[in-house]
Amino acid sequence: MEKPHIREHFMGFLKAEESTGQHLASMILTRLEELGIPFDDCRGQSYGKGANMKGKNKGVQARLLEKNPRALFVPCGAHTLNLVVCDAAKGSLDAMSYFGVLQKFYTLFSASSQR
Repeated sequence: MEKPHIREHFMGFLKAEESTGQHLASMILTRLEELGIPFDDCRGQSYGKGANMKGKNKGVQARLLEKNPRALFVPCGAHTLNLVVCDAAKGSLDAMSYFGVLQKFYTLFSASSQR
């Protein structure tokens, strides 16, 4: 029995000229159309928690939900963890100092392949 043809889709990286919810939602919908993916078939959306993304009135979430109420928004778990770590580090001078030194080491070593 022959397996059904499965099309692979890759959203890719898109250069955004604006970071408004309206512009980003339009870019997403345009790219899905280019890939031949009907937005009506989408059942979820997930990304960072910036106001332009998750905003309930003008963010990407709201604009996409207007077009497809079944594309429910789920916040990105990795981004949430990053925000928790950043906020926790701000509460401790030792942690701020540690991450500051770590950032300086990273900058130093990433600037040169010889290091």
